[in-house]
Amino acid sequence: MKILNINLENFRGIKKIDINFDGKDTDIYGANGTGKTTIANAVSWLLFNKAATGEKDFSPKTVGTHNLHHTAEARFQEDTGSFITLKKDFYESWKTKKGSAEKTLTGNKTDYWIDEVPVKESEYNRRIQSICGGTLEVAKMLTMYDYFPEVMSVDDRRKILFDVCGDLTDDDVIASTPELAELNRYLLVPGTIDKKYSPEEYKKIASEQRKKINHDLEMLPARIDEVTKSIPAELPNEITIKADIVTLNREIESINTAIREIKDTDTNSLAIQKEILQAKNDLEEKRSQFSAKTNEEYKKKYTLLGLAQDEQQKLKTEERKLTSNLSDLKDKITRLTASREALVKEFTDIQSKQWDAGQETCPTCGQSLPTEKVEAMREEFNLNKSRVKEDINRRGQLCSKEVINVMQSELAHIQRNLDTNKINYDMSTVTYEEISASIRTKPTFEDTLDYKEIQTRLQELMNKQNDTKDSLTSVIEVKNKEKSAILDKIQNKNVELSSIEIAKKAKERIKELTQEQRKSGSDLENIEQGLFLCDEFTRAKVRMVTNNINSKFSLVRFKLFDDQLNGGLKERCEAMVQNTVGEWIEYRSANTASQVNAGMDIISVLSRFYEIHLPVFIDRAESVTHIINPDGLQLIRLIVSPEHKTLTIEKE
Repeated sequence: MKILNINLENFRGIKKIDINFDGKDTDIYGANGTGKTTIANAVSWLLFNKAATGEKDFSPKTVGTHNLHHTAEARFQEDTGSFITLKKDFYESWKTKKGSAEKTLTGNKTDYWIDEVPVKESEYNRRIQSICGGTLEVAKMLTMYDYFPEVMSVDDRRKILFDVCGDLTDDDVIASTPELAELNRYLLVPGTIDKKYSPEEYKKIASEQRKKINHDLEMLPARIDEVTKSIPAELPNEITIKADIVTLNREIESINTAIREIKDTDTNSLAIQKEILQAKNDLEEKRSQFSAKTNEEYKKKYTLLGLAQDEQQKLKTEERKLTSNLSDLKDKITRLTASREALVKEFTDIQSKQWDAGQETCPTCGQSLPTEKVEAMREEFNLNKSRVKEDINRRGQLCSKEVINVMQSELAHIQRNLDTNKINYDMSTVTYEEISASIRTKPTFEDTLDYKEIQTRLQELMNKQNDTKDSLTSVIEVKNKEKSAILDKIQNKNVELSSIEIAKKAKERIKELTQEQRKSGSDLENIEQGLFLCDEFTRAKVRMVTNNINSKFSLVRFKLFDDQLNGGLKERCEAMVQNTVGEWIEYRSANTASQVNAGMDIISVLSRFYEIHLPVFIDRAESVTHIINPDGLQLIRLIVSPEHKTLTIEKE
């Protein structure tokens, strides 16, 4: 669409003016205050009901006037070849209140015409939208070179760029980045073969899992220690106990047999003598068994003592290694944290620096410096500021929060190994001391219960040997006592078997908890790797999206993300242009010529996308020697010229 002519009456200080553009590029010359910007504001008011300058609560009224009609009328030729005439009339509304003879100002009204036919505001706006790209927002982007890069919000700019250039799918990014091939394994939804989480969804799930695993890893050493303490320091040998029970049961059967034989014997004295001899034989047999058993147990204890010493030495060596690694890693984290804090402060300091307006005045004569000199100084200031920030961000990658978090995870892993090592060492020490103590106190047969019981039985038999009347009864009585004592031993042996079984279950539980600890550590490392790949995915997508978008433009590059000192990314949408030395700087820091041509580059891409071509107003055009216009859009240049005291129109 191109503007053919415009007619203004009583419009912002312009009494009446007719400008014939003929749809051609037009230069409007004039000194400051002659109405150049008013022409642009009039067209913008006709189309968008707003000023091109962005002035809020814009009114076409000339200051200090009343009871006038302020009109703007323009004729356009659409891209289809059709013509349309738009007109708006803004005037005051005066009414006579009841009981008063004087009229009172009650507000302002606006009337609308399309092709000289009066219409309502809603119909007028719908028609404007239909010929200007569907929405007023699109029309503003296509007629004001600075609207998209400077006026629009960051979110709106990003959305439009993605619409124009197309967004990338997650699969596209992963498929084009070999380093991310393993990420698909992490994104797969459990229990499915083709359903996947998005990287952002996985990060939320994995972060919660990491929190739970870290909590479990903190609690497991205490649980293992608690179960370990419930196991007795020294447990009897299960095989020996079961063999003892078999032997004791045989002794009971032997006693029962002896009692039956005694009851069948008439010679009491012979029975007593026989029992005395049997008791002496039992005493020697028990002494021999005790000696053999003691020697065997001491042999095993010395073997266990050697193994305990070896285990202690091995654990001590591992402890020194882990302690050294822990200390080195803590020192490194401390250094990186200090470096990061220093860089954050340095970044904050440079970010807070603002242009000193005092530099725009000559220190010698006190006059304002030339505009081009001030712009060059501002550009150099912003360039230096940008360089310093980029250097800080580059150095910040070496001590980013992501790097420190990885080290913190490694630190926690080493600390867990150190805690486990300490538990194992303490257990080994207790075992060693208990074995040593048992070796130092070697038992004697005379202190055993067997010796005392047989001696007691032997003494009783000898005391009653001469008592022939009660001998038979006495022998049976002694035998029953022996039987009762053996039954008590069997009961004690069964209690020992129960303690062995309980200890077995406790050791099995320790094994389960230790395996759980190892698995949790392995799961944590796997989750950390998945989170790392998600961060790498984000960076890869940033690069690909940025390259895809920037490939559509000739002069402009868009910076869509900023690297943060904590290792993350911050969304943005800043237009970047090249300065005279070829460096990319922010749009707002560029000179006027660079801003105008950057805006035209953006308008060209958007015009092709929306398939709409609208006239473009270029304010401060005197600062631009050459304006790019690859799509042949109608350009209306507003040029400050002190020689032109009134508006001068020059068509192409």
